[in-house]
Amino acid sequence: MKRLLAVLWGIILSATLIGFLSTVEMHAETGEPQYAHPEALASTDWLQTHLMDDDIRIVDCTVSFINPDSYNKGHIPGAVSLDVIRQLSDPNGRVPLLILPESQFEKAMGNLGIGNDTKVVVYDAFGGSWAAKLWWALMYYGHDNVKILNGGLGKWKAEGRKIETEASLPTPTIFKAKTQASLIADIEDVKQAIEQENIYLVSALNADHHFGKKPFSPNLAPPGHIPTAINIPGPSNVKENGLFLSSVELKEHWSKLKATPQDKVITYCGAGYYGAFDLFALYQLGYKQISLYDGSWIEWKSDKTRPIATE
Repeated sequence: MKRLLAVLWGIILSATLIGFLSTVEMHAETGEPQYAHPEALASTDWLQTHLMDDDIRIVDCTVSFINPDSYNKGHIPGAVSLDVIRQLSDPNGRVPLLILPESQFEKAMGNLGIGNDTKVVVYDAFGGSWAAKLWWALMYYGHDNVKILNGGLGKWKAEGRKIETEASLPTPTIFKAKTQASLIADIEDVKQAIEQENIYLVSALNADHHFGKKPFSPNLAPPGHIPTAINIPGPSNVKENGLFLSSVELKEHWSKLKATPQDKVITYCGAGYYGAFDLFALYQLGYKQISLYDGSWIEWKSDKTRPIATE
């Protein structure tokens, strides 16, 4: 009996050792830990391979006031155009630039040819810092099969890949939302975060605005930040070459955030665009309770009795 037990124990130890060694080999091969959601970041190689798939919709997230007529000057083949500011904003919102209400968002997605089974890839010319608003909006309305193109239009062009100037006209379809309320924060959530140490705020606007030196834009004056918020500007999640930070770089970049992946974290910016990109970074870092304060600085500073910090 003792001999049998010894043999069985040896088998168990061997299996455990083999499993350990295979894990070490896997990590040695990759060289670094992976994103929590690598499927949400599409490479240009991946997109090239899937460009003609029947179930894919590529969305050029044009920002017309920054890059006018950019879509008509050249876009990824098959991409449809969406001005993420003009076409995603609720014209009747309590403050400007809030996300479209559910029914209007359903209509907008349906008109783009995005249904519930559509695989969506979003991109812009800024590494994803504006396209992230559509990524978040789709996630918020229950469509998680959405990817941000790593490097965006800049990387696609730099690699000499095909560009079109003719507009793509999608066949309208039906999109039905399943709102995920946990992905959006309102002003009461923000007030709670100020008061509670285990809820964290992140400002995604630039440092000059955050520390009260200069507003990000005239419409966002006065500069400053919501008390207790730390500053991680949305565009800082991208390298100089336009690529999203690697998993190791991202972890280091966000080390100033003292939250654990189980803590609540709320991001914001001027109107929820850079804030959505910070949210994407947190999503890739594996944070579980993250939300976007869509009203952001526009709403916060609209009431002069609300506190503004500059340090």
